[in-house]
Amino acid sequence: MPIEKEKLTLRKGKLPSKIREELVDYVRRAYGEDVASQIPHKLRYVCFEPDFCLIYAPIGLGEERLTLIYEGAWIATYTRGLVVPSIPFSSKVFSVKGPVAAIEVNEQGVKAFLYGNDILPISVIRVIPPKLGVYAVIDSTDGAVIGFAKWNNTKAVYENVYDAGVFLRKLG
Repeated sequence: MPIEKEKLTLRKGKLPSKIREELVDYVRRAYGEDVASQIPHKLRYVCFEPDFCLIYAPIGLGEERLTLIYEGAWIATYTRGLVVPSIPFSSKVFSVKGPVAAIEVNEQGVKAFLYGNDILPISVIRVIPPKLGVYAVIDSTDGAVIGFAKWNNTKAVYENVYDAGVFLRKLG
């Protein structure tokens, strides 16, 4: 018997200025004013569920096609009440400036993280300042940004904010 998939309901719109300001503030503190000033003013969002949204800079001036999830440059993600840079955005910044506000994680921690799990401190090879509470997660084997985690003092773990595997879990 075939498995029935849930129908995906998308919400789209113009990004509220308050959310853009949160993003710019995070990027300014983590990556510097020069990077924050490059974030486009006209951003849009698409949400897959109430608390998971992609923030992007649209391309072209035409009307959005309804068949696309989004078209443009993925700038950030809004999830769990946090707005954090996207994986490609951070990767681009790190390729120029070197990694900041990040944790480098061993192979075992990477595997668990990409399945949506939290990162145990024993899996962290290195913490790269500044310490903002939210960190880009870097795979120690190839230096790739694979998502973001937030330190939880109570649980003493780096909680998964979002990871590259989220698209398979949510859209697959």
